[in-house]
Amino acid sequence: MLRKFIVAIALVLMAGSAFAQSQAANGAIEGTISDSQGGVLPGVTVIVTNTNTGLERSLVTNELGLFRAPLLPIGTYRVVAELQGFKKIQRDNLNLSVGETAVVNVTMEVGTVSETVEVTSQAPAVDLG
Repeated sequence: MLRKFIVAIALVLMAGSAFAQSQAANGAIEGTISDSQGGVLPGVTVIVTNTNTGLERSLVTNELGLFRAPLLPIGTYRVVAELQGFKKIQRDNLNLSVGETAVVNVTMEVGTVSETVEVTSQAPAVDLG
């Protein structure tokens, strides 16, 4: 009975060690997105792209304007933030090292209002008279 207990404890410790090593081989990118007045912006689409591999992760900021992309492979990243009514923000050349959490805090400026023209095609009416 004691032997089974010791084996079980050893397995748990080895599994925890393997999990810690897998965490250490990655990094994370996180940050807060706010407007020019300092107010946080929820609902911002944040796209994190590894420029070496093309790996892309899409996130949305929470009610506190926070985003977090955990377990990213090490490499060089681009972060793009977009929200309707604001200018798109892009940060390039973010080098992520093993176990590092890169913090990218962004201030978005109000953008210009743009018009959207929707074109639909309809068949012409036929005059039978």
